[in-house]
Amino acid sequence: MLARSGQVRSMRGFTYIGLLFAIVLMGVLLSTAGVMWNTAARREKEAELLFVGNQYQKAIASYYAVSINGAARQLPPSVDELLLDHRFPMPIHHLRKRYIDPVKNSADWGFVREGDRIAAVYSLAEELPIKQSGFGPGCLSFGSAKSYSDWKFDFRHAGE
Repeated sequence: MLARSGQVRSMRGFTYIGLLFAIVLMGVLLSTAGVMWNTAARREKEAELLFVGNQYQKAIASYYAVSINGAARQLPPSVDELLLDHRFPMPIHHLRKRYIDPVKNSADWGFVREGDRIAAVYSLAEELPIKQSGFGPGCLSFGSAKSYSDWKFDFRHAGE
C-alpha cells in the first residue's frame, strides 16, 4: 500500500508540470495569433484608406475637369462641393458620400490646399505604414512614406 501512495504523489507532480507547460504553450499561441490578427487588421485598414483616398482623388480630378462654359478650371473649395457641385443647373455628384478615415476612424482629413481650394487629401494618422511597395497609379510616391499622413491623394496624379 505504501508504494502505491508514493507513486500517486509523484504522478501528481508530473501532471502539474504538464498542466503548466500546456498553459504556457496556449499563452504563446494566443500571443502569436493576436499579433497576426493585429497585422491583418492594419493591412485591411490600409487597403480601405487606399480605396477611400482614390475616391477623393478621382472626385477632385472630376471637379477640376468639368468647367462652366469654357471658363478656367478650378479646384473644389470644400468636400461639400464634391458631394453636390452647384455650378450647373443640374447638380453633379463627384463623390458618392463623405468617407471617414479608416486608419484613425475619424471624419477629419488633412487637405493640401492651393489658395482656399482643395488639391489633395491625406490621413492625419502618424503610424508607419505596413505597405511599402506595389502601389497603383496615382500613388507611386507612397513607397517612401514615413507615416500615413505622407500618403497624399493628389488630383494631379489621378491618371498616372
